[in-house]
Amino acid sequence: MRLRSSETANVVRPAVAPGAEAPSQRQLLGKLLSLSPEAHRQIEHRQAETGLLFGEAAVQLGFATEEQVRRA
Repeated sequence: MRLRSSETANVVRPAVAPGAEAPSQRQLLGKLLSLSPEAHRQIEHRQAETGLLFGEAAVQLGFATEEQVRRA
């Protein structure tokens, strides 16, 4: 039996290819904020030191504003 296009319109497809690893929230936030690899490293280091969330550390280090993190 073939499905009509209207029957497949609500089918949920995976956002990540089978076998691939989904990006982490911190990777997605970094991409949305256009952070450099060095900024990522510094933010992750600050997280490890303080226990802050990625966005909080990014704001504390001056890589983003609170508004940018909220919108991301």
